[in-house]
Amino acid sequence: MGISLLSTLHRSLITLSALHLGHGPRALVLARNQVTEADLNHYYRQWQRLQVVHQAQQARYEPRAGTGPNAASTSSQGISS
Repeated sequence: MGISLLSTLHRSLITLSALHLGHGPRALVLARNQVTEADLNHYYRQWQRLQVVHQAQQARYEPRAGTGPNAASTSSQGISS
């Protein structure tokens, strides 16, 4: 493998995300991204912070129950027997 244009921080964040999503065996993911377990341990807290920010942004932009474009049509449908 050649020298990566990404910093160790960025490669570690990518690796942690890939592992979180279940992309391949751990050793292969680490080798593919040219990081070590020590790198992952060093940057783990930063990755966690990014996850919290991402979840907060998703919650901010996801429509709330009963406020979407189909809210009126679905809420007026009842169960008929």
